[in-house]
Amino acid sequence: MPSTAVEPWFASRVQYHCFILFLVPFLFHQTPHQTSSLSSALVRQGRQLRPRDRADGHGWVKEDPDFNAADDSAVSATHTIELKKRPSGIKRYTHGIDGKGAMVMDMNEKARYPGDPLGQAAVAGVKKGYVVKTVNGTDVRNWDFEDIMDLLEDFIPDPDVQSTAAFKGGAQRVRKHQQVTFPVTIEYVEMKPMDKAAASAGPAVPAGAWMPRLSGWSDEDLMKERQRAMAMPEPAQILVASDVDDAFLQRPFLFNGDFVDRGSWSIEVILLIYAMKMKHPNAVFMNRGNHEMLEANMIYGFAGETGSKYDLDLFNLFSESFRNLPLLHLVNNEVLVVHAGIPGPRPRVWLPGQTHDPEDAVPVNARATTLAEIASVDRYTELTPNSYKEAVDSAPRQEQKWETDTRMIIDFLWSDPRGGSGYGPSYRKSRGVFMFGPDVTAQFCRENNVKLLIRSHEVKAEGYLKDHDTLMSVFSAPNYLDTGGNKGAFLQLAPGPGGSLEATPTSYTAVPHPDLPPMFHQAQKPMCSLCFKPVLFPFFLSC
Repeated sequence: MPSTAVEPWFASRVQYHCFILFLVPFLFHQTPHQTSSLSSALVRQGRQLRPRDRADGHGWVKEDPDFNAADDSAVSATHTIELKKRPSGIKRYTHGIDGKGAMVMDMNEKARYPGDPLGQAAVAGVKKGYVVKTVNGTDVRNWDFEDIMDLLEDFIPDPDVQSTAAFKGGAQRVRKHQQVTFPVTIEYVEMKPMDKAAASAGPAVPAGAWMPRLSGWSDEDLMKERQRAMAMPEPAQILVASDVDDAFLQRPFLFNGDFVDRGSWSIEVILLIYAMKMKHPNAVFMNRGNHEMLEANMIYGFAGETGSKYDLDLFNLFSESFRNLPLLHLVNNEVLVVHAGIPGPRPRVWLPGQTHDPEDAVPVNARATTLAEIASVDRYTELTPNSYKEAVDSAPRQEQKWETDTRMIIDFLWSDPRGGSGYGPSYRKSRGVFMFGPDVTAQFCRENNVKLLIRSHEVKAEGYLKDHDTLMSVFSAPNYLDTGGNKGAFLQLAPGPGGSLEATPTSYTAVPHPDLPPMFHQAQKPMCSLCFKPVLFPFFLSC
């Protein structure tokens, strides 16, 4: 029995009083735990410096090729190029498997007009895949990636990347090299691809190793709970907020995703929310976020924490419950609440070479996706790395229903607003995720008669931000990852003078918590997102 994306009983004529919360588990103390029986498996050691860990946007994503910058036998050609000033148009470098070297992975591939400074690298002959050999005659192939980036200091500023760059403590690293003065002469080399045939099959799963359970709970198993939820009476008010004190539950709450991961008390947070839901089934509601996904839980802490404190059979049950969470809530037929964003472009075509320049955009759709189409989405799913790659096409074509559902779920869980018009590529994944502009938001609200969109998914300095005229973000985890310095916030929805719902934000600062770093349990038993087995050190693959 398909489960729809939107809780339909939420669309009513009742005026709600609503608090909206985006929750990340940093609030509660550690519980007694038992040792997991998971075996350990070793994967390649190497620093995975992701673009969103760095203010300059440079770093590694999982689709990047492996290379050894110091391997002369792999060099097929050498090119000497002079770049006259910063920024040259190179948007992202990546590093080799040992954290050494720097390869061009993303750049403006043409000049927009004669003399365009952001097209100078392309005009000078730089191409994707080129590896830096020398900078002004200094051989840097054996340098650490961070040191090469410090030397070049060549990047196109992007506030979205900069806003999250400090969360991994990168700002605390001691700088070894000052930036080189431009114009600069850089010697690039082209390298032959490394042989990956042996690795393509992936490691064998050891006998007795734990694997995540992806099915086994039938619709019939959950039918009674679904029927009970659908039969719930409409509340007179609804709250969406971070306060979980029982006194507040006289009015409903809506928790807008990301209940687990990134912290060290995910178990305490999710059990508390579920207990609240059981005690107050008509007052507590939840949207699924991108961290209620198996892919994220393997990497960002919840799987490791559950296995450390309890066992991974419990993790399987949590995963099943996450697959059944709603994706959106419609409040009073006026306010649509979703974790990340709204449906992407149609047709969903990926344009090679499209940049993050606000003027480089896929135009707004001929018509907006309707609420009825959204309500027909089968929300029961798991996304894999291939889901994103396959979520776009090289040319327009007719989608199958399951493809449309998967693509919309990616948008609901991963997309972000942007300042420029239309749709543009996201920084979160290398392919398949889009950002959407104010004209997209305006069209969606106008054609669906929605007055306001509320979403989360992004850190905001004050805990909230009105990104577009009819779109507001709320982020409820203050001092994100203990280094963000941001405030948290919740939104209160209540009728305004004209009778329509209005969102009133309340910000707050962080409070002390026990001396335990974020993702402590994952650091003890991290999980590999490729083979879903514990590894001996953190293995970060995506954001």
